[in-house]
Amino acid sequence: YFSSVIGCLFIAFTTLISGIIFWLYNLQNGYPTMEPSIFYASLGLALLVPVLTMKVMADERRQKTDQLILTSPVSLIKVILGKYFALLTIFAIPVLVICTYPVILSMFGTVSFTLAYTTILGFFLYGAALIAIGVFISSITEMQIIAAIIGIVVMFLGFFMGTITGLISQEGNIVTDILNAFYTMGPLNDIMAGQIALNHIVYYVSI
Repeated sequence: YFSSVIGCLFIAFTTLISGIIFWLYNLQNGYPTMEPSIFYASLGLALLVPVLTMKVMADERRQKTDQLILTSPVSLIKVILGKYFALLTIFAIPVLVICTYPVILSMFGTVSFTLAYTTILGFFLYGAALIAIGVFISSITEMQIIAAIIGIVVMFLGFFMGTITGLISQEGNIVTDILNAFYTMGPLNDIMAGQIALNHIVYYVSI
């Protein structure tokens, strides 16, 4: 990823989005929590992660190098995990940069470090789940652009699923209950509000 521009661009844009929002909301207007920065960075991930993951498996199939993987002495699960953790490492770099934001903010006022770093942990889990989805989508096609388009659609639907189900029914029904299972942003919204629970972590880890 560092031998091409993809990894660097992903890190740059993720850091840029969160940094601009942090400067506007937190430093300029004195907003005391990380919620705005994480919310908009999460929205950016729905667009950036599919571009990051689009070639991870699709390109192997297009170039027929998947045959080498399938016949290699390394098991397929290890190959997939290796690719996944490489992607996760790329994502961890901007997350580490975001970890400095609460410290910077504390220089200007009182900050709840527990809530701030819990929010950042939720953001990391959310991104890890999106990367897993992106790797899966890349594995079912050999066209990078198709993988990217499907990934963007799926991840934006997951981001806005709460709004979609609200439009379907305000009271809730069996359809909205099923659709809410695909509301990937839902647990992160709860975490940002300080309502972290074990089921939120289990949700992202299971994805």
